[in-house]
Amino acid sequence: MDTEELVDEVVKEKESFIDDVKRDGRLGSWTAWWRTCDRSFNIGGFVDAGVMAIAGEWKPFQNKSIEGPNKEFLARRGGRAVNPVWGRMKYVRVGKVWQAETGPRCGVMLYEGGRARKVVRCGELDGTFKAFWVDKNRFYVTAYRKISPEMSAECEAKEVGECVAAILWLVDLKDDSVWEYRGPVVTFSKCEPNNFLVKLYPEFYVQDVAAKKK
Repeated sequence: MDTEELVDEVVKEKESFIDDVKRDGRLGSWTAWWRTCDRSFNIGGFVDAGVMAIAGEWKPFQNKSIEGPNKEFLARRGGRAVNPVWGRMKYVRVGKVWQAETGPRCGVMLYEGGRARKVVRCGELDGTFKAFWVDKNRFYVTAYRKISPEMSAECEAKEVGECVAAILWLVDLKDDSVWEYRGPVVTFSKCEPNNFLVKLYPEFYVQDVAAKKK
């Protein structure tokens, strides 16, 4: 296979992957939420933002990171599991009680056997929602990114954090690649990601929302 044929094959695989994601009914609630603040929201209009290599190497891990209520974060397929909110949300056992904790880090972690590998290392302006398997070697992650006017002319605001865009990371374990697709940039005040996170992980976010309303 020459270089041109290889490029064509990669493009076909990428297009097939995003087409599978567009047809996935599990994205219904995520898509519906974005449309409440951006009526034109459509995965078909996402921009291909490029490809990157899987972030980390395989390392041993402690079972407690996926035990107890931490299991609710995992998307499982066969002997593999993905935690899309690694570093951001976790349950820690204190005595006989599991306590919910949030952290500043952001990452997508893959577990297989007794080892773990960070697949996506998020930036400080990124956040994640959930992960979904497409087949035994492919999964995708729903995420978001806070954006400033300096980062994109689509952001009609003055400061970092006043705009946000939906992000999809398409992970192919067969060739160790992560394709990023970005949705339209919208005003952060209209599309506050925490409002959707409250629906997904209320134990972590309901208290924050209640405090803001006081």
